[in-house]
Amino acid sequence: MRHRSGRVLWGVLGAACIGGCAQTQPFTVGQTNLEAIWSFGNLSIDVVPPRGGTATLVAAAESALQGRGYVQRWRASTATDPAVVKARRAGAGTEGLDDATVSLYARATSTTIEVRVGLFGNEDESRAILSDMLQRLGY
Repeated sequence: MRHRSGRVLWGVLGAACIGGCAQTQPFTVGQTNLEAIWSFGNLSIDVVPPRGGTATLVAAAESALQGRGYVQRWRASTATDPAVVKARRAGAGTEGLDDATVSLYARATSTTIEVRVGLFGNEDESRAILSDMLQRLGY
């Protein structure tokens, strides 16, 4: 019996990974045709930082999340670590399984924006958040 339950567990984990881990083709977003990549439950894109730098990107992330019905739960930003905005849909439970996280990694000439929704990643919602965010920034 143990052997069979082990197979079932691996089957369930494998099925969950297919939805959240599979990499899809890049897609263009925004008016400037930027390319975003979906991989392992994260949607990421590199952008030239706007005039206000990371602070402007954080404000756009907060605004996009709020506009999609999320309530900010946590925000962090330091000179050496990535800026992170974490939010939960208004009225959602306390378990945080569908939380949205926007992480911003500043580099010398670009900033990587990474969006993750939920434990295994929700590509459609991640794309919607990123699109809203880039629209607010004029990309």
